[in-house]
Amino acid sequence: MDKFNKKVACWINRSLFLLVIVVFSAGLCKTLFFPKEIESYENRYANQFKLPTLNSYLDSTFQDNTEKALSDQVHLSTTAKKIYNDVNAAVMKQCISWFFSDSQNYITLKNIDFYHDYLMYSVRDMENVKEPLRQKAQHFNQVFQDNPNVDFYIYYIEKDTDINFENNQKPHLYEFFRDQVDLPDDHISRFQIDNFEQFSQYFYRTDHHWNYKGSYKGYTQVANMLGISDSDLITPVEEVDLNYSFSGSKASSSGITNVFTEPFWAYRFDYPPMTITENGALVDDFGAQNLYFSHQPDTISYGSFYGGDSGELVFDTHQEDRDDILIVGESYDNAILKLLAAHFNKTYSIDLRNYEAFMGQPFQFSQYLRDHDISKVLLIGNIDYFVMEEFMLRG
Repeated sequence: MDKFNKKVACWINRSLFLLVIVVFSAGLCKTLFFPKEIESYENRYANQFKLPTLNSYLDSTFQDNTEKALSDQVHLSTTAKKIYNDVNAAVMKQCISWFFSDSQNYITLKNIDFYHDYLMYSVRDMENVKEPLRQKAQHFNQVFQDNPNVDFYIYYIEKDTDINFENNQKPHLYEFFRDQVDLPDDHISRFQIDNFEQFSQYFYRTDHHWNYKGSYKGYTQVANMLGISDSDLITPVEEVDLNYSFSGSKASSSGITNVFTEPFWAYRFDYPPMTITENGALVDDFGAQNLYFSHQPDTISYGSFYGGDSGELVFDTHQEDRDDILIVGESYDNAILKLLAAHFNKTYSIDLRNYEAFMGQPFQFSQYLRDHDISKVLLIGNIDYFVMEEFMLRG
């Protein structure tokens, strides 16, 4: 009986050894002679085997390249990567659930900052932004003086960079900027965040933008500042869970897009009819809200749902008895542009980071006002908008 068992064990060992040799040989053969061009799982070009040279062998480039090629080309490599990433994601999610949700402190995991189960940006230091804020305020004040017949409005959006949630202490960036700007009190306002409870209600867990509740609150505050009464505001038709697994900009920039996800909720609105021009071309819509409500796209992002950072947008409701307005902002206002446009004849939206690239010429602010006979301007954004050089109103 022992002799029989030894023979079986020997046969099993030899079979396993042969299986390893066959799999390795097949993988090597595939890597050398039948390599795939695309690593579809990671959405990139697959590493290819390269013949060695004396230099590549001596500096280890050949060895490194061969290792990468084998990891991409051998059989079941993609499956192995997917299993590893799924297990890693499950472990990380469990760590977040166990350790982060009830924590009252910022916690760093793999160079990523969390507060509870929200990905966080660092609080801005007043000393680092004081001078840029002062320069931007002085620049705006000069623009106001140069265009005395235009009504200017400023809306500042506070977020996680404006408050330390461990102690609710704020660097008071908005207050400093407001004191530098020569505008009436009713022409400058902010989206105010004073604690984590407010932040978690109005912002995504994995993305730096405000969510559907935050953007709608922002719309109502901006509209009121612009003189639009509550009775004239557009109200949501319904609140919808779009049934998408959403992993936003903070997750993707941290390299954990598939690790940390959240649901994507949105309000559905009945927008009035409007003609939309994007970067000089007539388009069917800005964003793809209707498509997402019918669940047609496979994936979702803030920009794909609400609309991206175009150089110029023009919304025309053909209500010529109403004013025109120019909105100079960044990605935060994408979520509320159509809502605001409903209250005006023509709404011009400019993203100064992208205008020249899309329109083929620099943006000339005062000339643009004259060309379109604009008498009302809204400047809207978060702290980055108010310190970045790109958002100077030149020309």
